Amino acid sequence: MPRSVWLRLEHAVRVGEYELDAVTIEWSEVDVEFDFRFELGSGLSIYWALPIAPGGRLRCFHVDGAAYELEEPILVADPWSGDVARLEWRGELAELGDGRTLVSVAVEASAVPPSYRCELGLRAPDGTISSRTLARSD
Repeated sequence: MPRSVWLRLEHAVRVGEYELDAVTIEWSEVDVEFDFRFELGSGLSIYWALPIAPGGRLRCFHVDGAAYELEEPILVADPWSGDVARLEWRGELAELGDGRTLVSVAVEASAVPPSYRCELGLRAPDGTISSRTLARSD
């Protein structure tokens, strides 16, 4: 079963026609594979921009609304790109099922050329720190 941590921004960041509200990191407890998504808003509509596959292009889906519900996500942009200056979170962000702790997240994206980078800092039970990077650069 996937688990996730929702990282809220202190101030909304404008990304094209959307407001970036949060970044979500998701992982599977079985194989501890990671994914991330940008959570965006426009009016009452909620969108997710996420990689199609590891290292793949970002796609944007209309996933829900604040005053209405969608039965299933609607693809609105493939590929999707936007300029997101580097954002960082540090601290005890989440406990992973394998005993590690997510202690840092840094994300950024560029529209030209289309690229993104999500860096994860992971602390093992013995205190050693390792990192994982999810990225695409055309």
